[in-house]
Amino acid sequence: PQDVIITYHHYTPDQFFWQAHNGFASRQEEIDALRKIVKGRRIACSESGYNMENAELQAENVVREIELAEINKLEFWTYYQLNNDPNIPEYFGARDHNYQWKPVIKSFAS
Repeated sequence: PQDVIITYHHYTPDQFFWQAHNGFASRQEEIDALRKIVKGRRIACSESGYNMENAELQAENVVREIELAEINKLEFWTYYQLNNDPNIPEYFGARDHNYQWKPVIKSFAS
């Protein structure tokens, strides 16, 4: 139905915001292709994140993700995830393995 909001998950394959998935020249081209597929339905990003030890780059990437969401008037954009997993070497979280806030948390203040 036309009133259904189409959601997608986004994880950049090589750790940088600007790197598009195979077959696309840019992140905007990815969004444009999705818009064609959904034929006028509203779009939201239900999960997006960066698994990276470089906390500053993670924060910079998230700022750009939010900007892309705003430019494209997404219904919402959701970050994955609150905490790094303390049992495996995974760094998606807004808090580190010791549950301390990482710089990415400041990306959500605006």
